[in-house]
Amino acid sequence: MKLKMKNTPSSAVRIDLLVWVPSQKRFVIMPTVLDTGASITILDAELANILDIKPDKKLGLRTATAAGIITLSTGILPKIIIGNMAISDTPIAISNLPKELEVRCVLGMNVLREFLVEIDSLNKNITLTKQPLPKKFYKEGYSISMLNDGFDDAREA
Repeated sequence: MKLKMKNTPSSAVRIDLLVWVPSQKRFVIMPTVLDTGASITILDAELANILDIKPDKKLGLRTATAAGIITLSTGILPKIIIGNMAISDTPIAISNLPKELEVRCVLGMNVLREFLVEIDSLNKNITLTKQPLPKKFYKEGYSISMLNDGFDDAREA
């Protein structure tokens, strides 16, 4: 599926996703940045509250940032639509995203690893192809691009 990148003054790869709002029984547009460096999708805390996503108080996610190690709340995003594909029950981290980012979501590798992702910045197109890798390349919680021990094998396949 082809998606059109949004025009932005920054170099961030931005798209619009649709997210299901159960209390309103409708989808709303969610400005999103694709981040291949994020291991998990991050949802803005304000939007998580609007979507009535209850943070899992028992499970916090410790992650490293430029500012140091922080702990984020986690939850489940019930349903998002990327282009013509619906994804249900996506694990997310919940955080206060900086307003200057002008996004409500950072789409991380826990979603992107399910696709072959092609970014054509000249024509402002993103192509996502649902093409799972052979099972021997999967490790729990990681994508092939993050594996040192399987990457050479993947290129040869």
